[in-house]
Amino acid sequence: MGAILLPAGTIHDIDKRCRAFFWTGDGRCPFCVRTETTSHMLLHCHSVQPIWSALQALHYDASSCESLEELLTARHPPDKVHSTVLLAIICNIWKRRNAMVFNNLIKLPHLVIERCSNDIALWSHKCGSSAPKALMNDWSIMLTHLARWL
Repeated sequence: MGAILLPAGTIHDIDKRCRAFFWTGDGRCPFCVRTETTSHMLLHCHSVQPIWSALQALHYDASSCESLEELLTARHPPDKVHSTVLLAIICNIWKRRNAMVFNNLIKLPHLVIERCSNDIALWSHKCGSSAPKALMNDWSIMLTHLARWL
């Protein structure tokens, strides 16, 4: 991960990057028969609903967002730590999808959340100031407990 904290108000065109660099297959979701779009894969597929449901403290209803941009801008005022946590979740949902596509492995929701926790803990070491670092550590601890509970 190059960017640790996303600047407030900055949205990277994740959908475009996914299509340009990573998209493979016949266009169908590996978890269901629907057309695989970035929004479907990361927000709307039935296979990611348990993950977003468990993470309601982070975003009350991620599946109601039409796009990643809406997900990342839904919080007012924008919060860099919140954006970073969302980025960890999105990346790990993407890795879960790749595990299914390339290795035929289904990663359970608690494993995805545990990996998010580990990534956030690792990324927190790159924070320059103590306030975001403490918040990221809090998120990491919360996600660790959540993963154990699932």
